[in-house]
Amino acid sequence: MVIARTLEILLVLTSYLYILGVYMLLSLYASCFGIGLRALAIINAKVDDNLVKEFRHVIYERHGLKKGDFKNALEEAIVDYIRKYSPHGEKTAPGEKENIAAL
Repeated sequence: MVIARTLEILLVLTSYLYILGVYMLLSLYASCFGIGLRALAIINAKVDDNLVKEFRHVIYERHGLKKGDFKNALEEAIVDYIRKYSPHGEKTAPGEKENIAAL
C-alpha cells in the first residue's frame, strides 16, 4: 500500500515537472527567436460604421486581405496615437511597440 501511494505521488510529480519543462522550453525558444509570450487584450468598442469601413479600405489598399492585417493596423494606429500624445511616446523608435507597453 505504501509503495503504491509513493509511486502515485512520483507519477504526479513527474507530470508536473514535465509540464514545467515544456513551458520553460517554450519560453526559451520564444526568447531566442524574439517571439514574445505576451498578454493580449480584447477591446470591445462601438465605433462609427463608416469610420470602420474607411479604416478597412485603407488597410486593404496598403496590405491586402491577409490574415492579421486589421489587428496589425489597429496596433500601429494605437502606437502612433501614443507617440503623438504621450509624453513618453517620442522616446520609441518606429516599430518598437514593446517599449511603449513597458511604459
